[in-house]
Amino acid sequence: MAKATEAKLSELHGVVADELKRRIVEGEASAADIGAAIKFLKDNHVTASIEDNQGLSDLKKKLDEKIAARAGKVVPLKPLSTVPSDEDVDDVLEGLQRGAM
Repeated sequence: MAKATEAKLSELHGVVADELKRRIVEGEASAADIGAAIKFLKDNHVTASIEDNQGLSDLKKKLDEKIAARAGKVVPLKPLSTVPSDEDVDDVLEGLQRGAM
């Protein structure tokens, strides 16, 4: 089998890029399509700078705002004792027995 020419590979590369872009722009992209687009960009060493891209800058700002808003909503966990009490063990065993019935 003959190897594909550079021109054919370049054309295929363009078609793949166009199709992925079309699906995303038209709202038809599945999660797999978006993942494929991200991998396509990464494999082709395409990067973006937040400083040079207003859309990315806006996205970062929104993500930072969400992170800040969630910061006060973290529920601290009670410290666990290293050894459960006999009452705790009995409660767990009773729950397991009820679940088995």
